[in-house]
Amino acid sequence: MKRLIASDIDGTLLKDGQQTLDDIFFDLISTLHAQGVLFVAASGRQLASLKMLFEPVADDMTKIKIDGLTGVDGITWEKNGEPNKAPKGVKIENGAYVSYKDEIIYESSMNKSLVHGIVKYIMSNDRYEPIISTKDTVYLTQNFYDNFRKGNEKILYTTTVTDDFFGITEDVLKITAACFDGFTREEKLEMDNTWRKYVNTTMSSSIFFDFMNQGVSKGVALESIIKLFGLTSYDAIAFGDNFNDISMFKVVDNSFVMETADDQVKENAKFVVSDVPETIRKIYNL
Repeated sequence: MKRLIASDIDGTLLKDGQQTLDDIFFDLISTLHAQGVLFVAASGRQLASLKMLFEPVADDMTKIKIDGLTGVDGITWEKNGEPNKAPKGVKIENGAYVSYKDEIIYESSMNKSLVHGIVKYIMSNDRYEPIISTKDTVYLTQNFYDNFRKGNEKILYTTTVTDDFFGITEDVLKITAACFDGFTREEKLEMDNTWRKYVNTTMSSSIFFDFMNQGVSKGVALESIIKLFGLTSYDAIAFGDNFNDISMFKVVDNSFVMETADDQVKENAKFVVSDVPETIRKIYNL
């Protein structure tokens, strides 16, 4: 039996602009928990947003927020899959964080000089808006907030409007360039070619281009979690819909991509599906 389910949230578990999960899905989470199946929320959302989204099943859900993780610097694994350091004691540089049962297992931050360089680059283009993600909040411009908040109140649960991105003192986990009209192919190539020597770049949606440290991905984080629980790639499945989910597809034996995904994303998954809960029920005969 598959022991771990990792799913992207927006565009995968939540479709067509949906902002809340149905009670039926919460019942499914509880049923899976009773059978010893772990559910992993693999999302670029803030932890606070995920807590609110999954609040009805807080006690039954293995709440692990994945926003990428650098390699395994600072932690190694024994042959039996056990970490040789207590997970809560691990601090990995140049990455984001993973939280398990409201406690951060992994946490790190981006180099401040690199952050300033990327933000300056984003702000030099009138089509782009900078977004900076920290552990506790997301910094964004007033213009972005005003234009994006309608219909996205749940996503913008904890935000801070600012015009001084260079004065942010908290550790930065991720930088995002936002473009309301969507990035052109040339713009994506330019950003990738300019920064890929220094950071990992990925599209998290048609209007969001993310900058994270090299080695940071959902896949690396998910692989570490699989090892943490003494599982293998055979024991886990992953659902996603965008380019930043491909890394997860590569660390599990069975990957599922949404039928609405880009063809390039579909090429990296084993199965194409239309609904996550329905697929889960079929897999577990529920």
